[in-house]
Order: sequence, then structure tokens, then C-alpha cells
Amino acid sequence: MLEGGAAAAAGGQPSDAQPHPAPRTGRHSFDRSLHKANAALLAIENAARTARQQLQTKAEAIKVLIESTGGKLELTGGIDGEVEVNVGGRVVGVSRKGLMLDQLRRTYFAHLLLYCVDALPRDEEGRPFLDADSSYVKWLSDEMALVEGADAQGEEHEIELDDTQKEDPSYSFHQELFLTQTTLEIDTPSDNTHMDTRGAAEGNKEGGNKVRAAGEGAGDGGGEGGVMDKISKYVEGYKRAVAELKGAAGELEEFGKAMGPFLRAEDGSAHEVKTVTVLRKRVSTTDATLSQLGTDNLLYKRFSSEIVQGDVPIRQTSVEHFTKVVDFARRLRQEKRPGALVKKPSAKPRYIAQLKKDVEMYGLKMEDIHRPPAPFLTFEETQEVLPRYPTPRPNSSTVRRVTVVTSARWWTSGAYSPPTKVPIPTARQKVMVAGRDASIKVGNANKRGKMAIGCGYLWLCDGSPGPADDVRSMYQWVAKEDLPASYLGVTHDNGDGTLAGDWYCNAKEIAIYHVKSG
Repeated sequence: MLEGGAAAAAGGQPSDAQPHPAPRTGRHSFDRSLHKANAALLAIENAARTARQQLQTKAEAIKVLIESTGGKLELTGGIDGEVEVNVGGRVVGVSRKGLMLDQLRRTYFAHLLLYCVDALPRDEEGRPFLDADSSYVKWLSDEMALVEGADAQGEEHEIELDDTQKEDPSYSFHQELFLTQTTLEIDTPSDNTHMDTRGAAEGNKEGGNKVRAAGEGAGDGGGEGGVMDKISKYVEGYKRAVAELKGAAGELEEFGKAMGPFLRAEDGSAHEVKTVTVLRKRVSTTDATLSQLGTDNLLYKRFSSEIVQGDVPIRQTSVEHFTKVVDFARRLRQEKRPGALVKKPSAKPRYIAQLKKDVEMYGLKMEDIHRPPAPFLTFEETQEVLPRYPTPRPNSSTVRRVTVVTSARWWTSGAYSPPTKVPIPTARQKVMVAGRDASIKVGNANKRGKMAIGCGYLWLCDGSPGPADDVRSMYQWVAKEDLPASYLGVTHDNGDGTLAGDWYCNAKEIAIYHVKSG
């Protein structure tokens, strides 16, 4: 029978860490079971110590992550007064109490100004500088004041863009970015008080029951079973807490990615604040925004000593148009998400022609900029990207839509010795797409899919009865009369063939290309 150090070793724990000898009755048949139970408890204790060490490692990693995203461990400046920040050349005061209201406190904007304000670049007077549209931030600050006032009266005020603002690329961009919701909490000083004491009290509850538990009899109904139930409960609680921690760390990483362009670089050089004065109005941005355009770009030179000295005004365009040009450059640097759309500046119809000239004078194109999509998009990313584009799609989740594709051609190798282009007849140049809760049925079989290309030459999400949950589940065929000569692949009795290795297959990867010419 294993005892003492041997039992500890069986539990995965060093023998010198065992506080008590293994319990014994003196009879081998009973002591064998006691040993197994004791070894299991030692393993649980050892696993708990390991988990605690892992928690410490997680805590240290999250602390590094917080600091790497420009954040402080505690609120900067408390929750009273205002955060005074230079926004694009205009000083704006933002209420800290307003940032703590329910409508704002779980937004990127609140976390940026309450936790990361010290990481923002500084203007020449030492103020935090936010490379954003000053008109939008001033409007947002005023809206926050209205929210504060309504809250004090027991009423509500929603921060929403009006129809005109929704059409303004700068307002819509900053509204979406700054008011992005996050599960990250803003901790007030009272939240941290006695945190360690409360945690220790929770963890030591069982210790307070030690004497009472020792007096319970072996036949007591609340004995071993009750203890094991509690252990299971604690393990589940640990799992939930670790999952919360992992989720919060992920949210913090996303926040860092989104707000990173606003924070200064480690050496400070990439985020030097540049300022010019146009008709007595100061317009500021960062060297990082200007450098992306190249040192030969006219906008870059406008902010350099090559063209202006000190506060010499620039009169080649209006203040409003110049500000729109600078904001367009900002958004080009800040919006790098795959598949995103950076909208060109907008103006009233009578000013569009002149705005276009002003934008192009500074070396930018007056057109929307589409960021290339990621090689593979997750479902969530696809849901975010698709609404940005005016692509034809079902107007209901329960219907399907047929779209004519006028230049569909497939090029493949494998079914032919040399690579061969397979023309698709004009009559088959159609794509059928089903809504979220709809499907497309095969005409002569009990099979369904979510997309049919070439009038059914390629089915995606193919299944029987289907549709399949995986878009890579495919069925592919080509009618005999549409197969070019020298076909080497498998065929049906009627001569129809497939360009894949089999009629039914699961694609390893799917890449989508949109090719335009002319």
C-alpha cells in the first residue's frame, strides 16, 4: 500500500508539500480505497495551485496588454471635472461624469479619454491631442451634456445622428468608431476597495466550517457528497471566471487595434502634432497622418516649413474644404479594417465640384476607397462588411434572389491535361442566393443548397435534404455539351462531367475574386 510521500507523488504533488499523513484504518482492503481518495484530493490541491499560478501569469499578461494599448491601471484624473483635449486644432472639454453615464461608459470613447488620455500625443501647449474631426467631437460633447441634464431630471436623451449627419462621412465614421460598445468596465476607486479582503473571505468560507464538519458522522447525508458538490460548483465558478477574463482580454485587444492610430508611438516621433492656420482657424493633425501621403505630397508640405512659416495663413481654399481634406487623410490612416469602405468627403451639391478640385489639389482622389478584404472572413466579419456595399441580395431571410452574371468563366486544371478555360453559356450566367432562413432546391432531387452558380453548375452548402451548415460542402457538374474537348474527368452515363475530383466534395479553401476590366 502506498503511503505518505508515495500518495503525494500519485497526486502529482511533491512529498514535502503534503501537510498531513494519509488517513488509515489498518485494514488493507479499506486503506486501498482511502489511498485512492487521498491521492485524488492531493491531485485536486496540486491542480488548484497550478491554476493559481496560471492566474498570476494571466494577470501579468493582461497588465502588459493594458499598458501596451496606452491604458493606465487606474482612472486618469478621477471622475470629476473635464478632460481638456485638442481635437484637430480645436480645444474641447469633455465631461468625465458624462463619460461615466450608462450610455457612454462602455464605449471606446470613454475608455480612450478616461484610461488612455496620457498616451495621446501632445500639442505645443502640452494638451492631449486627438487626431479626429473637431466638429464631431464638439457635437458629441454637447450631446453628452444633454444626456447629463436629462439623467439628472430622471429623463433620457439618446445620442443619435440626424439624417444630415448620417450622410456626412466624417460624422458617421467617428460615431461608429468612438461609440463602439465594449464589455470592458470602467472601475471607479470604490470598486477596488478591499478587493483582496473580499476575495480571501470568499475563498476561506469552507475553513470556517472545519470544526463543525469534523464532528459529522460517517452516515450523515450531507457528508462526502455535499463536499464533492461544492468542489464541482467551485470548479464551474473558476471556469466561468476564466472565460470572463479571456473575453475581457479579447475586448482589450480589439480596443487597442481600433484606438491605436490615435496614440503616440513609443518614441513619440511618429505622432508629432502638426498645425497650420487657415483664415485664423488652427487645423492640426499628426505627422503619421501626413507621412502616409509621402513627403512630396502637397498636403504634407502645407504642414511643413517648405511652404508656410509659423502662422502664415493658407488661402488657396476655404477653411471648411481644407478641413475636409485633412479629415479624409485621417480616415485613410485610421480605417484599415479588411473590407472597410473609406468614404470620400461630401458637401452640398453646389460645392461638390470645388471640393473635388481642392481634394485633388492636395494629391488625393475624390473617390471612395475600398480596403481589400481579408483572405478569409469569419461570419461576424462578413455580416459587418456586406452591408457597406450595394450588392444585390435577398430582401428577406426567407426568400431567394437570382442575379445575372454577364461574364462568368471558370478556369481549372485537373479535369484537363493543360489548364483549360471552360465557357459558361449565356443562358446559364446566373447566380441564385438564398436568404438566411431560405434554401434553393434541386429540381430533380431532394437536395438543397444556399447558393447555385451557373444555374446549378456549382452548389454551395449542398446537402441532402440540406442545406448544409458548411459553405464548403459542394456539388459541381458541367453538362456534356458545355465541356470543352479533351475532358479527362469522371462522367455520368449521360456524359455530364465534373471539374472536381468527385461530384460531391468539401473544399479545403474558398477564395473569391471580383475581376473588372475596362
